[in-house]
Amino acid sequence: MNLYDASNWRVEGDRAFGEIPPGWAQGRAAFGGLVVQSALKALRALEPEGRPLRSVLTNFVGPALEGPIEAELRVLRSGRSVTHTQAIVMQEGSVRTVVIACFGGSRPTTLTLPSPAMPSVPGPEGLPPMPLMKGLIPDFLQNFDVRVLEGIPFTGSAIPRVRWWMRPSADTPIEESTLAGLFDLPPPPILPMATAPFPSSSLTWQLDVLEAPKAEDEWWFYEGDTSFAGQGYADLNACLWARDGRMLARGRQLFTEFSGRVSK
Repeated sequence: MNLYDASNWRVEGDRAFGEIPPGWAQGRAAFGGLVVQSALKALRALEPEGRPLRSVLTNFVGPALEGPIEAELRVLRSGRSVTHTQAIVMQEGSVRTVVIACFGGSRPTTLTLPSPAMPSVPGPEGLPPMPLMKGLIPDFLQNFDVRVLEGIPFTGSAIPRVRWWMRPSADTPIEESTLAGLFDLPPPPILPMATAPFPSSSLTWQLDVLEAPKAEDEWWFYEGDTSFAGQGYADLNACLWARDGRMLARGRQLFTEFSGRVSK
């Protein structure tokens, strides 16, 4: 199943309705990128001006599970150039995810800086596909093609860094909300340093969009690292580039991790 069939919610006024199908598990919860992408597609319907997606703020309040799901949609404010929207994703009467998306038009400026260049790394050709190891690799990765330069979880790496080439299944159309699915695909960079599996989950996520992906893009390169880990939390700072070197997005996440349960 492609990423858009899985996240094709039905919008009715200020509510959206959908279902998380089998095959998208990430531990006991569903893949967070799928949930956020679904919310972004629904919120796009509230922004009639066609302004580009600029920023996404997400709180993962509780695990979204396989089955029916819905969202309450709201325009917080629509100004001259920016529209602020919110989706409260619900399941079984409780909040699972809160997404705030900002859509903003361009404006004249005299201040410009180039975005960071993509690292000089080998392309995806010749790299082996991500091995789908049951119990180590989440089920939802079967819906993507992943080629790993660095960062397989629980392999005892000395560096908390993930470098992946990624693309969704071949029949997935490429749209602005695809960024959410791609950006949330790799694991927290702290996980490759571990030597045994343990639970972890996203707590918060900020995604800043520099440029929308193009329909003709075929591969995306992701680099993420961890600068802090302690007290059961770890951060993530990451960037996503198209194959031709265009930086599309950069983001920051805070993860919860439960390695202490395994070590005891």
